[in-house]
Amino acid sequence: MNRPKIGLALGSGGARGFAHLGVLKVLLQEKIPIDFIAGSSMGSLVGAIYGSGHDVATMEKMASLFRRKYYLDFTVPKMGFIAGNKVRSLIETLTHGKKIEDMNPPLAIVATDIIKGEKVVFRTGIGCTSGEGKYCHPWNIGA
Repeated sequence: MNRPKIGLALGSGGARGFAHLGVLKVLLQEKIPIDFIAGSSMGSLVGAIYGSGHDVATMEKMASLFRRKYYLDFTVPKMGFIAGNKVRSLIETLTHGKKIEDMNPPLAIVATDIIKGEKVVFRTGIGCTSGEGKYCHPWNIGA
């Protein structure tokens, strides 16, 4: 009998990133396979870093050292308060420039097109910035 596929949904919120790491850690310790990951905002970042090949212990070290003041570049808003250039560069570095479709397990990034008010799901593109980074960049949705 085939086992059921297991998908992990990782939500938004900076502090939740730590909780996401705890969930990943327990699933791996219990040898529960993760077949797919979907993430929004911080969840997309955690999913992309994990899917690009980093182990949870390394991700925990990264999280403990992360200071957002060094990676957020504030701007006068058109559609968002953060320009996102610094964090985009960080994400590309942490994901080794991998494309979303090359993540393992497979990753889907969920965002909102704030102009249309519709959900957008990215399954291809470069890291968390995708080909349409203005929509799925976790800190710059809609800019």
